[in-house]
Amino acid sequence: MAVTRVQDVIIPEIFNQYTMNNTVEQTAVYRSGIIQPVPNLKVPSGGDTVSMPFWNDLEGDPQAIQSNSALIPEKINAGKDVARVFLFGQAWSAEDLASELAGSDPMKAIGDRVNNYWERQMQRMIFLMLNGVFSSNVANNDGDLVLDISSGDEKKYTTYLFAGGAVGYAPGMPKVPTETDRNSLKGEDILINRKKFIMHPRGFKWTEADVADQMPTLAELASARNYERVYDKKKVRIVKIISNEGPNAAAKSKLSGEVILEAAQLLGDAKGKFTSIAMHSVTHTNLQKQNLIEVIPNNRADVGFGTYLQKSIIVDDSLPVEEPIPTP
Repeated sequence: MAVTRVQDVIIPEIFNQYTMNNTVEQTAVYRSGIIQPVPNLKVPSGGDTVSMPFWNDLEGDPQAIQSNSALIPEKINAGKDVARVFLFGQAWSAEDLASELAGSDPMKAIGDRVNNYWERQMQRMIFLMLNGVFSSNVANNDGDLVLDISSGDEKKYTTYLFAGGAVGYAPGMPKVPTETDRNSLKGEDILINRKKFIMHPRGFKWTEADVADQMPTLAELASARNYERVYDKKKVRIVKIISNEGPNAAAKSKLSGEVILEAAQLLGDAKGKFTSIAMHSVTHTNLQKQNLIEVIPNNRADVGFGTYLQKSIIVDDSLPVEEPIPTP
């Protein structure tokens, strides 16, 4: 009797392109506009980091023109953002994939599973990076991008305000993106999938200060030592809110429209650029209870959880939640 194996249905060239395209098209983070490609940013074939130079604004007061007097030329200064090249992989045995082989299009069935896995993981990686970014901001910039309205006796929930393109992304191609294998002695089919990419919170230079081996681990993505802000504060596209959302939390310590406006004001006259809010499901539920979530049709770019203050909502429970500080 003929048996369909993973290696019989996976065509690596087609599979690689399928998963790459769907990662960009399907995840809520991408569709919210938070992640956008950076012009001319490409994943290099060698090297760990990529430089992203940028021009600072023109500085200096205008000079009064006087008789027999020359203007003194000023210069434009450049800065440099630095992004890390990431390489991650995962493997699955036939026990995890066997049920998918019964579908009418087994390669698509497997591809959907793999694609959904990477969507979740990349979204998780973004929030780990932001843990590091804002820990660095608190340590080195007096937390000038953080609005903390919480108290110490309730759980603390993190919410992020994003402007479009807050996270830059560029897909790459590992040397061997997809492989299949078989452990004949155990009767196991194995699918191996690798991802190479740049994913970078814009304006926070990757320093490589806390990376033990060749590739940063998930824990190292969240290390404050690996980030340094290089953008002017008003050019940054992310701010952080810390609130209490438990049933016993005071109203003044919960997320509200007023708090959102105060957080946006951290960027001064650049406050109008925010387009999305990422929040924990508990925070989202509290807003729903107050009838503060407006649901709009999918054909109007809603990412699945409605809008709040005309901003698209992303709900993700991998956002940080801190337990209350015990009372002595």
